[in-house]
Amino acid sequence: MKASNKKQNERSGANGLKQNSAKSRSLKIVIIYLIFGCLWIVTTDFLSNTLITNIPDVYEASIIKGLFFVFLTALIIYLLIYPPLKKLVDSEKKLQGINEELEESNKSYMRLYDELEEKQSLLKSLIDSTEDWIFYKDANGAYLGCNEAYEKHTGLTEEELIGKTASEIFEGETAKRIDVLDRKLVGDLQIQKYEQEFISRDGELVIVEMIKTPYQDKNGNLRGIICVGRDITERKQREENIHFISRHDALTGLYNRAYFEEERDLIDNNANLPISVIVCDVDGLKLVNDAFGHVAGDNLLIAASELLKAACREQDIAVRTGGDEFSVFFPGTSNSDIETIFNEINSQSKNKKIQSFDGLQFTSISMGYATKESKDQTLDSVILAAEEYMYRRKLLARKGSHSVLMKSIKTTLHEKSYETQEHCSRMSDLARKLGHALAVPFLDLDILELAASLHDVGKISIDLSILQKTEKLTEQDWEALKKHPEVGWRITQAIPELNPISDIVLYHHERWDGTGYPRGLAGEEIPLMARIISIVDAYDAMIEERPYRKAMSKEDAIAEILRMAGTQFDKNMAEIFVTQVLANDIIC
Repeated sequence: MKASNKKQNERSGANGLKQNSAKSRSLKIVIIYLIFGCLWIVTTDFLSNTLITNIPDVYEASIIKGLFFVFLTALIIYLLIYPPLKKLVDSEKKLQGINEELEESNKSYMRLYDELEEKQSLLKSLIDSTEDWIFYKDANGAYLGCNEAYEKHTGLTEEELIGKTASEIFEGETAKRIDVLDRKLVGDLQIQKYEQEFISRDGELVIVEMIKTPYQDKNGNLRGIICVGRDITERKQREENIHFISRHDALTGLYNRAYFEEERDLIDNNANLPISVIVCDVDGLKLVNDAFGHVAGDNLLIAASELLKAACREQDIAVRTGGDEFSVFFPGTSNSDIETIFNEINSQSKNKKIQSFDGLQFTSISMGYATKESKDQTLDSVILAAEEYMYRRKLLARKGSHSVLMKSIKTTLHEKSYETQEHCSRMSDLARKLGHALAVPFLDLDILELAASLHDVGKISIDLSILQKTEKLTEQDWEALKKHPEVGWRITQAIPELNPISDIVLYHHERWDGTGYPRGLAGEEIPLMARIISIVDAYDAMIEERPYRKAMSKEDAIAEILRMAGTQFDKNMAEIFVTQVLANDIIC
């Protein structure tokens, strides 16, 4: 652009000089021509009149004089005009070259201008396409421009923002902080990176990561501030969630063991003496998981954690230290105070029955406590003392809790299925008598009787709609129902007193011909007492009325037993059951 102006100035100057030179040169030529013409006429006329007297000769001399005059004047005019004309032609050629160069320069300028416009449009599109805020200010903090994301944040267009300062856009402390940071950047010319909270136009809190960079010209003079802001609200929330999860148990919301190990020095501080500890674990968690699934077990853990949280003060720390284990630390709590808290939790635990979706109720937790009263004691030794106290209490309470648990299981079984108390009583009596007839050892008869009363214990995990269905079961219903022997096995395995009947419960639906379930055992592969339960259960079910069918007569039931002997039932056992047990009419 500067070069073009310079050439235009040169051209204007040249034109001015050319006009002045042409005028002076033209005047010079005219004067020379007048002087020469006058001198020529005077001189030649004088010579002609003096030297020639003959009139015809004068005429000829005049012609010659005129021709010679024309020749000389032409020569003189040529000599006078050629130099300036040559310069004029040269100047025109030079001017034409300058014009061509100027035209090319203009074309280059237009190309550069178009490219710049295109690049500016592309840059604008790029910064408008990002969700990050991008804006820039002058050295005094006045806005010079921004992208669409920042327009959306402020609710102002770029044209409305230009020329305004932060105090004209934001309110209160937000505007003050922006102004202070901008002044600091102008002063020290250092890149700034910080997080700032804003209230969005929707009234929500927004956390933004700001990066501000000073913009300087090639001489190092500050021209303005370039700013980029990124909404990191979701990222901060994720970071907080990750931090929370890393220190808390996901199921109960209590602190986890990792947090305890990390913070134990803060807990085990002499300033917190006396420090009391309650340790506890959940009774019957494995049984609940096996019988009802892990959702029911999770519900039990959540209920136990709620009991502990309810007993905690703000400074107390409840930790889930293991699968079914919890510890609660009570800073500044004496032994007498922790005993009061312990008794309150224990009372709440006994009073609060945790009811699963299947109706099973049970007491939740066993506990122990101890207190660190001096700095000479270690926290680990206090935790160990609390655990030992808990285990002593658990041993004393185990028999009672299991009897309560067994009663609850039987009650649930009777409520959900057609396994009535009368049916179980008849089953136990018939099983004992058939076992006696088969010479089952006396001590095993008690096991057989217990198995008869709990052979379908796995049905407490089956959906109620299947167990009480009056129409024909679907294939999916059957598949669900056929799982109850395995569930029953897991339940009886979870209770030491029921371990002896586990295999009986698992195999009592196997058939002599190997087409039963769940393992498809055949013949004598099926345990003896499981075969006894299979016959007794089938017979008593046939003579008992059910909603989906009427009861069979004893005679028809006996006929069915004999018909299935050798396929469903052990043939020899079936015959003994009919001839020695039922024939004597020893039936409840």
